Amino acid sequence: MASGPAFCVSIHDVSAPTWHACVQLMERLPVLRELPITLLLVPDWHRQGNAALHGAAPFHEAIAAMQAQGHELCLHGYTHWDEQPAGMLDWWKRRIWTRSEGEFAALDELSARERLRFGLRWLAAQGWQAKGFVPPAWMINSAGMRAVREAGFDYLSLYRGWRRLADGRIIDAPTITYSTRHPLGDALWRSAYSRLALHERGIPVLRLALHPADLQRHGNLAHANRLIERWLDYRVALTEYQAYQQRLAPGAVVHHENIRRR
Repeated sequence: MASGPAFCVSIHDVSAPTWHACVQLMERLPVLRELPITLLLVPDWHRQGNAALHGAAPFHEAIAAMQAQGHELCLHGYTHWDEQPAGMLDWWKRRIWTRSEGEFAALDELSARERLRFGLRWLAAQGWQAKGFVPPAWMINSAGMRAVREAGFDYLSLYRGWRRLADGRIIDAPTITYSTRHPLGDALWRSAYSRLALHERGIPVLRLALHPADLQRHGNLAHANRLIERWLDYRVALTEYQAYQQRLAPGAVVHHENIRRR
């Protein structure tokens, strides 16, 4: 595994019901064909599990083939749907900003453990393994963090970086993702990320998070393609787990944050 600046590309919301869109996303970004990709799997996408049984075999075969080729699989929640009550303080974030996608935002520890157990059982049934857990919408409370650690994952992937679950170490790795809310807003969002390019060369690891919804915006895909092409000039492409391991190597700069118990 090469040292030096790196980047990771992940595809979120990968499930049987969304797989066709995920394939289209990869086809629209041919630069991805030669890169290691991190696939974020959702076992029961928006509780469509029964509907997803029809045609699920090709999805399972495709994911198994990609893992065999060296792409990484992560567990990305269980339903990717936030069904818990939202109070006044977090209603906007959980219902508007994330559109009720933050499944682990308000789960108690018992519920979080149960969903993780279901997810791991689903992975095992396919013969798949996942070193990391990525909470939907990158939202998770302290109870969920404890459940993830106790479930045996190596790392928790958050918007700003990774948490090593064994000891709470935080490894910085900023994420670039896109909005699909409104054309003007999306353009402003991409412009803000373009300004980040003036400072990005000093950042050891950068991550690009793609979603099936990005198919709705040609500008998002064009921006992602330019971004990857630029990164390929001076960064090495790694899966998230590979980059996480690289940053834990001796001499890498990390900081420590305890996972508090009740």
